[in-house]
Amino acid sequence: MPCEAARILQSVDETVDPCSDFFEFACGQWNRRHPIPDERTKYDMFVMLNDELQGRLKSAFVTSATFGGVLLSTLCVCLSVCLSVCSFVNTITQQVDFHEI
Repeated sequence: MPCEAARILQSVDETVDPCSDFFEFACGQWNRRHPIPDERTKYDMFVMLNDELQGRLKSAFVTSATFGGVLLSTLCVCLSVCLSVCSFVNTITQQVDFHEI
């Protein structure tokens, strides 16, 4: 997978004068290389990166299940800790009257 800077550079259409049409200069190759899929209303680098992340996570879970679920167990512990911290912060926030501060 190319680094993000390389992806951005691949989006540039150097045949376009940036003073005439900056959007086409900056994004012209992206638009040609990444048409909007039929099932989506938009498609940009954030959507593409999210799709890649979802694929990696799915792959990690499948691999984890194959190798004894160590990764899955670790993720469950991390989620549990995160939820506990969020619950603690929420409880403290509800107990403090910020109007008195």
